[in-house]
Amino acid sequence: MGSHTSKLENEAKGDPSRFQSLPPAGVENYNSLAASLKEENLLFQDLDFPANDKSIGIPEFRGRVKWKRPKEINPNAEFFVKGPSQFDIKQGELGESWILAVTSTIASYPSLFYRVVPQDQSMSADSYVGMCHFYLWQFGEWRHVTVDDRLPVRKSNDHLLFVQSADKIQYWPSLLEKAFAKIHGCYNNLRSGLQSEVMEAFTGGVCVDIPLSVHSPPRNLLGRMRQYASMACLVGCNLYACAPTAFLDKGLIGGQTYSLTAVETVMIRAQGIESAKSLNVEQPLVRLRTPWGISSEWKGPWSEKSREWELVSRERKEELKSRFPNNCEFWMSFEDFSSSFSLIEVCFLSMEGLEDEEQLQYRRPVSIVTVQGKWVPNVNAGGNWETTESYATNPQFQFDVPENENEDHQLVVISLLLCDFRKRNPPKIRQIGFRIYSLTQPHNSPLSAVELTSLPTVYNTECQSKATVTVLVQLIQGSYLIVPSTEEPNQRGDFKIRLVSQFKASLWELDRPNEQLEISAEQEMMAPSVVQSEQNIRTCIRIFDRHCDKESFTIDAVQLRKLFRENHPKGIPGFHGFDLETCRQMINTFSSENEPYLNMKEFVELSVYIQTLSTVFLQHCPPHKGQIPVIHLRKAFESAGYSMSNKVFATLVQRHCFSKADTMNLREFTTCALRMKHTYQNAAKQPPLISGCSPDLLEDYIVGFLRM
Repeated sequence: MGSHTSKLENEAKGDPSRFQSLPPAGVENYNSLAASLKEENLLFQDLDFPANDKSIGIPEFRGRVKWKRPKEINPNAEFFVKGPSQFDIKQGELGESWILAVTSTIASYPSLFYRVVPQDQSMSADSYVGMCHFYLWQFGEWRHVTVDDRLPVRKSNDHLLFVQSADKIQYWPSLLEKAFAKIHGCYNNLRSGLQSEVMEAFTGGVCVDIPLSVHSPPRNLLGRMRQYASMACLVGCNLYACAPTAFLDKGLIGGQTYSLTAVETVMIRAQGIESAKSLNVEQPLVRLRTPWGISSEWKGPWSEKSREWELVSRERKEELKSRFPNNCEFWMSFEDFSSSFSLIEVCFLSMEGLEDEEQLQYRRPVSIVTVQGKWVPNVNAGGNWETTESYATNPQFQFDVPENENEDHQLVVISLLLCDFRKRNPPKIRQIGFRIYSLTQPHNSPLSAVELTSLPTVYNTECQSKATVTVLVQLIQGSYLIVPSTEEPNQRGDFKIRLVSQFKASLWELDRPNEQLEISAEQEMMAPSVVQSEQNIRTCIRIFDRHCDKESFTIDAVQLRKLFRENHPKGIPGFHGFDLETCRQMINTFSSENEPYLNMKEFVELSVYIQTLSTVFLQHCPPHKGQIPVIHLRKAFESAGYSMSNKVFATLVQRHCFSKADTMNLREFTTCALRMKHTYQNAAKQPPLISGCSPDLLEDYIVGFLRM
């Protein structure tokens, strides 16, 4: 067969758990390309992940590797042989135990496995085109990842270099690892990592790492492990690389990864056990699974043939044996476990699409709530909490914790996920983090900097150079606030926050309403006495008479521009009047008959409005600057009578803030205020928008009008 160099569109959004009934984006492209390849008698070659040394990325392998398709390695090669099994997989030369352990785990959960590895794949002659596809969760979405089936082998003996199946004719493990290497850039990037990274990629779950320390173990570790074992989650654990020799001599492998499958308690009799101090002693046990088979099982106390089991009733032994028949699982005492393992990794699963998974049916489900957000420069990208002036402009999300009938707290996992850095070339992970505050009462709108400073901080992640920052906290009943941020202000980014709990949670962003406000008495008092002042009204009339058309007694945009050049607001550095476009906007807003000019009454109303805006502008403008920092714009617009949601404010700033110095001059400020005033004037002509409509409908109308 020939080769095919077409590049498949291999990234697509979609939920693979639903593709049996509704194919996610990408599947149709994949099937179409497969049909074309078959028709042309070609084999697929993936140009995004070519069969060369760059894709391997390991200098010592350079020149020692060739790439072969499964049928070239073994003529009897198959994608699946009797479906997946947790015993199918062998480690390769990268030492990919972190990948191996998770792959072994999901292979024992068919619903999880076939969500990642589509079942419709085969190497039979009637459908084979040298191409396979997988679904991997990355950057907050399921990605449809397509690879060709060329695999790296040693030149000397054609042996596969990396992860492979224990069954010589089965190739799904090697190809799944290749897809994982592709989204990480090369095979070399799989040399080391955490199980939680693979758990998240293979399940779309929310993962949290819990470090273990002999000197300062986590509070109530045994209780928490029991809780995890009873919940809809996967649990991995890492052995200390320099674990005590006593443990390594008894079968454990230093620095390797295992899966936690159960936490149980047995009652033991004291006879024959020196450490037992009473006739009936509770002994907590943990059950672990090794992906390497019996050679790496624990052979110490509570292993399969240890004498400790003689002190457990026959009924209890039979019960545990019948519930956990896996030959690659073994028991350890909780004390030995906590002394030898360095890390627990928990992946909380959404039960959507997993309802029929037999092994999860008796687990307590968790609630996973996801909200999307973005940091927009000059709008809500306020930087970390040390940037006190702008920090409160960051997005703010509120959630409530109900009372826990069994304990005084609720277990909550919060994860902040940066979604967009992979789109950058080269990709760059910004520092991100979040703070959790305890609220004394629920809020309907974002808190100010002063209000945030007064709140107690429940948790502060600090900003970290990671795509995902996750914490597990125990919270008492009450309302809480999450404030995510980047390290530096004005850094653009899309993000998601995921909240995991055992209660039905809600997580929502606090936002300001879109509404016209009454200009405060303070603003009117501080404005020049032109407001309601007969003297200033007479002044406006004299100015109007001097510049208006003498026949129609109206003033157009050109005349208005000249008028403001001669009579512009004073005391604002660098301001010498309004341009023609702004003057047209003034007429468009204040002309009651939608004419291209103003009469005297309309001009007086405009003059009052402009002087009020000038007063507001000066209040929020640093002395002698003539520019309002964008960070102060929100307050300035509120003083001018406009409350805006984040979406409306972002649209306004991006559309009308022309300065590159993150500031706005009086002309731009006036243009924005006029635009808002005109928007509300038009909305008032649409009764459903003003009364009885949803806030979202009004917001969409305002945004659409501002973008015109």
